[in-house]
Amino acid sequence: MSIPVFILVDGDPHGIEIMLKYRYGSVNTAHVSHELAVPNARWIGIYPSEMKEFDVQTQELTAKELSLLKRLINGPYAANSAILKELKIMLESRRKAGIEALMMTPVFLSEVYLPFKFCTNEFK
Repeated sequence: MSIPVFILVDGDPHGIEIMLKYRYGSVNTAHVSHELAVPNARWIGIYPSEMKEFDVQTQELTAKELSLLKRLINGPYAANSAILKELKIMLESRRKAGIEALMMTPVFLSEVYLPFKFCTNEFK
């Protein structure tokens, strides 16, 4: 039986790193990553490329976040071109947004954003 797994994380380097660890495992657990990772997990967002599109409130990345972002770009997970593209967009914009940025109205996340994602099948 295959149960779909979807990951919704903050649109910042830490959120993306969390998504990548769920999807591919971590260096610390490399010896059992094949048992723990969920490579078919789909990243719902929030994507850096959507921040302008959905007009969400963003913040500037800190120096620490920029450093992590560069490590992610140069790391083994960046082989996925769609994810690499999003990482590069974030690096270029130097902006981040949390999931709460999608709470422009009390129902935007649940009645607009997530249905849009599932209807368009737009996952990375």
